Amino acid sequence: MTQIFLARQPIFDITLVPVGYELLYRHDPTINAAYIYDGDKASSQILFNTFTTLGVQQVTGNLPAYVNLSRQILLTLDHQSFPKDQMIIEVLEDVGYDDTLYDALLTLKKNGFTIALDDFVYSTNMDRFIDLSDIIKIDVLATPLEAMAPLVSHLQTKPLKLIAEKIETSHMLKICQKLEMHYFQGYYLGKPEMIKQ
Repeated sequence: MTQIFLARQPIFDITLVPVGYELLYRHDPTINAAYIYDGDKASSQILFNTFTTLGVQQVTGNLPAYVNLSRQILLTLDHQSFPKDQMIIEVLEDVGYDDTLYDALLTLKKNGFTIALDDFVYSTNMDRFIDLSDIIKIDVLATPLEAMAPLVSHLQTKPLKLIAEKIETSHMLKICQKLEMHYFQGYYLGKPEMIKQ
């Protein structure tokens, strides 16, 4: 019998109530860490296990599922096969932000999907992707403290939500709350939890 497994990490609102789960690829049910050698396979497995085999009710309790997708999956995703009201598409930082990707994301957006930019690093060539997105995830470990406030202030002029990710201390949580970020994620708040069947 085949065993199915993945991990989920909660995302919290300002009152620290879960508002969604980021779904994480796992290749071994005994190791709660990701070793990804094939991004397309990892993305496909997460999608299949969540929306076909296990069901989003079992995986997230019907809260939104944040799913990291590889470039190839983003370019070829059949928007009719997945529930746009239960799935938030996370665009990884290394997928190649170009015209082809922009057109694919625009199509997904027009078809009702929510777009989140993961591990966001600002540059002027990202402006059109910012305007296209609904959520931006800021890696607080990778963003220098002196750069975080100006970045958050700039992004708060846009109609989108901000997630502070990789929060590992109460001090960093308080800083992000004071900056009025919308959602929070990290080991301090909740570690990835394995889901098996």
